[in-house]
Amino acid sequence: MRKFIAILLAVAVSGLSAEALQYKLSWAKDANAKSYEVEVSPAQDFTKVVQNLKTAVNEAKFSLEPTEPKYFWRHRSVDAAGKAGAWSAAAELEKPAAVASTDTIPPLQISTDALKQTGAPMPDVYTLPGGKALVVRFNPKDSISGMGEVYAKVNNGSVSLVPNAEMRLTADGAYVIEWYAIDRAGNKSPIQIRRIYIDSTAPTLTRTIEGSKIATDGSVAKTAKAVLTARDEGTGVDKIEWRSGTEGEFKTYETAIALASIATNDTGVIQYRAKDKIGNETAIQTYSFRIDSVAPQLPTIFQGLQEPYRIPREGLSVADFPKNAIVEYKIDDSDFRKLEPGDRIVIDKEGEHTVTIRVTDEVGNVTEKTYKVLVDNTPPKSELRAEIAP
Repeated sequence: MRKFIAILLAVAVSGLSAEALQYKLSWAKDANAKSYEVEVSPAQDFTKVVQNLKTAVNEAKFSLEPTEPKYFWRHRSVDAAGKAGAWSAAAELEKPAAVASTDTIPPLQISTDALKQTGAPMPDVYTLPGGKALVVRFNPKDSISGMGEVYAKVNNGSVSLVPNAEMRLTADGAYVIEWYAIDRAGNKSPIQIRRIYIDSTAPTLTRTIEGSKIATDGSVAKTAKAVLTARDEGTGVDKIEWRSGTEGEFKTYETAIALASIATNDTGVIQYRAKDKIGNETAIQTYSFRIDSVAPQLPTIFQGLQEPYRIPREGLSVADFPKNAIVEYKIDDSDFRKLEPGDRIVIDKEGEHTVTIRVTDEVGNVTEKTYKVLVDNTPPKSELRAEIAP
């Protein structure tokens, strides 16, 4: 007669929808068997199967949420050619008598593959070297029957068996690990909780320029300031550091950097970096700048004329527009209007006027000049008079 053993491993698994029982089944080894098949059913004739297991050894483990009064199990051998033998007789799964708990559960351990930082804003914060994982090893101990298995859930996920009592974490973020162990007699330890945070990502660092427009060639006005901003979704930004030039000590960034104050002959370089609160650091970034403090040239206007300049009826043409600049004009106290190459300045009202020309270059430098002009489009009147001499 074949010998069957069914061991109850756990009761009331936390987080499952019903009271889950963890079973370990074993039977006599068959010398001709390459593998085994196991079935579990609430019916003794196995018309309904709720577990269908395959194993290479003469034992099997599974969990079951019992909804029927009784359950039965059976097994059969499968040879190397894949031929299955006859099913064994059905055996009933029975709950053994309770045994006093003997579990002792020390804290879970963190692999030394991970580098723990100090001074972090929260306990158990880790950063990982490139390509490494945070290895979480569970180390429960049992002094009597010996340890069986460890079950855990992460961040309110489902409870599951932890293979080899070890899990690997690779993604940045917060982890809440709830876990317990079961000894070979089926005793379950109290649930323990460990909170872990992984932050292996340096902050994002950006540079913007305020107080000046940026020219096509990258130059800025003498009023330009470099603004450095860092963000960190993990443990948060600790500090931003910068220096003028490419050598020397970095100093803590506190306010926008006035570029004119560190320029030499209107050129300069700044380098900057950011660190989070666990020590992750960005690569050093470099910004080379040139300050354009030269006022733009005015276009050619009123060439060869003397003030007050006379504007002909067809208007006044403007030549030699400065490159990448905005040219505007206004007549008397009117608003400025943009002047494009080929446009003419036309004044219909006769008399004396003022024409103001304003040029703004790419970085915002401005040159402005006002001219006195005269508009006279009326020809002189003449009369022919004849008189008799006295």
